[in-house]
Amino acid sequence: MNRIIFIIALAVSSVTVSARETADSIVSIVDRLFRRPNVTVVQPVGLAERLRPAEDVPTLSETTSAGGYRIQVFSDNNARTAEREAHSKAAAISESFPQWGTYITYDSPYWRLRVGDFQTYEDATDAVMELKNAFPAYRRELRVVRDRIRIVNRP
Repeated sequence: MNRIIFIIALAVSSVTVSARETADSIVSIVDRLFRRPNVTVVQPVGLAERLRPAEDVPTLSETTSAGGYRIQVFSDNNARTAEREAHSKAAAISESFPQWGTYITYDSPYWRLRVGDFQTYEDATDAVMELKNAFPAYRRELRVVRDRIRIVNRP
């Protein structure tokens, strides 16, 4: 019984000491930071350029939603593989056709990949032909579907 009490007392005291050390170390770090009058930030040369907002990317206020067409590239309900396959196909299409947006949706139980924001059916069918030429393996699943699309408002 004495051993158990001794072990518990030892554990409590060690936790208390370690908590005190952590608090002291945080305070000492803050004190050291405020004692220095000059703080120097070292950053890679291209970091400021990468963090600057892109001027050609439309913001949400510059886009509106309207009825239009998209190309459905993929639709599957296999819980194990569908999400991964949708993302891999989206990456491949985005690499080849960066001007078209890719949209992955999950509407239980289906994962779907749709591409583009086309205002007319003819534009969408022309894009289907381009996708069929670029990705022959996707040929059987490509179809034009009606959807809500994003339209960029140009001033």
